[in-house]
Amino acid sequence: VERGILVALILRNLSLLDENAHYLCRLKPTADLLTIWLRLPKHDSLIELQNYALELAEQLSFWWSMDTISEPLYQTLVNWLVELFEQGDRAAVTVLRTLTHIGSAPEVRSRTRFARDEQFRKEGDKSKDEVDEPKSEAEESKLHSISIDTIRRILDWTLLEDDKILAASIDFLYRYFSSPANTAAFLQACAESTINHEPYFLRFFQLIKREQRKTRVIISAKQAI
Repeated sequence: VERGILVALILRNLSLLDENAHYLCRLKPTADLLTIWLRLPKHDSLIELQNYALELAEQLSFWWSMDTISEPLYQTLVNWLVELFEQGDRAAVTVLRTLTHIGSAPEVRSRTRFARDEQFRKEGDKSKDEVDEPKSEAEESKLHSISIDTIRRILDWTLLEDDKILAASIDFLYRYFSSPANTAAFLQACAESTINHEPYFLRFFQLIKREQRKTRVIISAKQAI
């Protein structure tokens, strides 16, 4: 176990550099290794190992998409999200960010951490252990296999006064509901449910107004300079 923790820590630290993260995500064994680590039984001796695995997955998620990530790893991350929500564990924020990155269209990622990705695309032939690049430049969000109950838990998080949780939740919901199929499924569930969704709408209006105030303050400050 100690050697596994050391390996996970080394890989996590390596992935903090963009070049290393891009290389690791293109190796097929990387996804297999993460899947194995995250599917190990929950035990106190494995907490540190699995936390490093989640952090590593987040770093690599900038270079994964729904077309390139392995389905077993994706399903494992979704299962972790559900379990962490049930436990009230803030580590769910890490998984939320990871899934958000994976579900983002390539052009969205290119405006964030993908700015330097083109130099890697121009490299020579890949080895047999490397994964394929995305086939399409225009990719719709395809986050799936996430239950309506989990979506409601994420909506509940938007009601909290915690900027870190709030940002991760809103980013994920934006990416999730960018899929018409996901939106239709959620609206159907709402129509069949007696749960009051008004607090969520009021919260979103409150957040919009808050951002508008911040924007006005920034504009006023720039004009005063």
